[in-house]
Amino acid sequence: MGQASWPAAVIGLSDEICSGTAAGGSITDMDLTEIQHAIEALPRAQQTALAAWLAERDQLAWDAEIEHDFSPSGAGSAFLDEMKADTRGGKSRPFEEGRPQK
Repeated sequence: MGQASWPAAVIGLSDEICSGTAAGGSITDMDLTEIQHAIEALPRAQQTALAAWLAERDQLAWDAEIEHDFSPSGAGSAFLDEMKADTRGGKSRPFEEGRPQK
């Protein structure tokens, strides 16, 4: 995901976060604790924008992982094939048909 898709409030974060590093340092020189402290020092609106961006980033990564896993050569393709065979063989029903009536 490039900077163009980042919320406007997040784009300016790197300067503010990096200002907490040692002289001449960069964000890559910071450890996790330093990054956490820098984020806590941000205004609430920027913390919220950062949290939203991280959530979107995680969702896109999850979507890509699911897409890959259930592609024809993915780890989940055998499971899908088994479920399709069970449905064709009457062992299960598609969700849209609902539960069997007793």
